[in-house]
Amino acid sequence: MPVTTIDPPTLGKPHPLYAAITAAPLSPTSTLYTISGQVAEDPVTGTTPPDLSSQLDICLRRLDICLEHINAKKVDITRFMYYIKQSAIEDLDAERGNGSALKLIGGRVGMWMEGHRPASCYNRVFGMSDDKFLCEFEAMAVLTKEH
Repeated sequence: MPVTTIDPPTLGKPHPLYAAITAAPLSPTSTLYTISGQVAEDPVTGTTPPDLSSQLDICLRRLDICLEHINAKKVDITRFMYYIKQSAIEDLDAERGNGSALKLIGGRVGMWMEGHRPASCYNRVFGMSDDKFLCEFEAMAVLTKEH
């Protein structure tokens, strides 16, 4: 049962160094899907908005595309990783008050998760793959086929 890579065509041009999704069979009936970090590059226009709120929406939309491509639901997610640029947190907190960034991010992701609470880690980072990106989300999901 080999590991395979998947690039949903609706995400836009595949990255030259890594796939959007890796599928690793765990058994004849179960597969672990690892979704690479999704950044705020609009899959239709290829543009990136400058604000954290809009970038959160695009990252979550890209995760939706990946989940739909593998026929997964949010309840299939076993791990969710947040990567948020420290300067974006500081800027939003300075503009709206301390804790505003965490409230915005947690609220948006919480609504997106629809009540599901997988293992997760919220990482503050000092840089991303491109300076224009303020956030990135990655996920893991397990799907089991019925007999």
